[in-house]
Amino acid sequence: MTGFSFIGILFTDVSGWTNWLKNITVFFFVFFYVLAVFAMNSFADYEKDKHSKRLKIVGDISKQTYIQLFILFCVLFGVLSYAVNVTVLILSLSSLLLWGFYYLQPLRLKSTFLGGTLIHLLAGVLHFHTGYCSYQEYGIESLTISINFALLLSAGHFHHEIMDYDDDKSTGSKTTAVRIGKDKVLLLRTVLIAFTLFYWNTLFFFNIIETIAFYAFVVPTATLLIMSLIMRDKEIKKFQKISRAIFLIAGIAMILVKLAANANYF
Repeated sequence: MTGFSFIGILFTDVSGWTNWLKNITVFFFVFFYVLAVFAMNSFADYEKDKHSKRLKIVGDISKQTYIQLFILFCVLFGVLSYAVNVTVLILSLSSLLLWGFYYLQPLRLKSTFLGGTLIHLLAGVLHFHTGYCSYQEYGIESLTISINFALLLSAGHFHHEIMDYDDDKSTGSKTTAVRIGKDKVLLLRTVLIAFTLFYWNTLFFFNIIETIAFYAFVVPTATLLIMSLIMRDKEIKKFQKISRAIFLIAGIAMILVKLAANANYF
C-alpha cells in the first residue's frame, strides 16, 4: 500500500523532487497513513487475526489500543498531508473512508462478492494521487495512468484472499475466494493481470506514458502474468515475495533513469 502512493510520484516532473523538506513530509505522511489503515484493519479483524498463523502477532496488543493508535496516526497523517496541500488531505481522507467501508460494519465489503476488489480499485486511484498530487495537479493523464496501478492493487487483493482463504473460511468471512473457491480466484487474478498488461501497452501506444515508464513497468507486469499462470496456491508466499521485489526494482530503476536524464536539476 505504501508503494502505490510513492508510484504516483514517479510520474511527476523531476524538478519538483528537489524540495527535500516536502519529500520528507510526504514520506512520513504516507507512512502514518498506512499505519492508520493497519490499525483499522487490526481492530476490525482482531478476533480472527489473533487466531491466524500468519497474523497472530496482532493479538500481542489489546483491541482497544488499536483504536487509540488509529486516532494518533490519523492526527499525524492529517497534519502532514495538510502541510503538503489540501488536495492531498482530501484524497487521503477519501481513501480512508473507502477502507472504512471495506473493513467495518455495517458494510464490511471485504466479506462480499467482489466488493473488496472494487474498494481496492477505487482506493488504488486515490493512493496513486496522494503521491502524484503532492508534486503536481491531477488531470486526465494522471487518472488514466493511476487506473493501471489500481488494477494491479486489485489483483493483489485477489492474491491476499487466496492467502487468507483457510482463516476466512473457518471464521465465516464470505470473501470472493470463500464464495467461489481458490481456483476461480486464481483465474481472476491472472485475467486481471493480463488485462493490466494490455492496458499498459495501450497507454504507451497512444503516447500517454513515456518510454522510461513503459519499460520500467511492462517487464515486471509481464513477469507477474507468467508467475500467475504457472504458480498455484501452494506457492502463494513465493509469488508475493517475487512480485514485491520486481516492482521495487522497477520503481528504483525508473527513479535512477529519470534523475540521470534530468541531471541538470541537481
